[in-house]
Amino acid sequence: MSNKHEVVGRAMLDADFRKALFANPKAACEAAKLPLADHEYKQIATFDKEVFEQAVSDITGGGGAG
Repeated sequence: MSNKHEVVGRAMLDADFRKALFANPKAACEAAKLPLADHEYKQIATFDKEVFEQAVSDITGGGGAG
């Protein structure tokens, strides 16, 4: 079973994890004990950081970006 939903949810709520995820998806997920399949790491690598940060801000009312 994939942890992709947990990874995205944690990235939305945890600015430190989000920063680590954008820097090195595999290392961040392994450190969080949320391993993914290789193709899922590749998907994360295609995320646009600014768009993701804006989505976090929109959803959290501005308190989630960081």
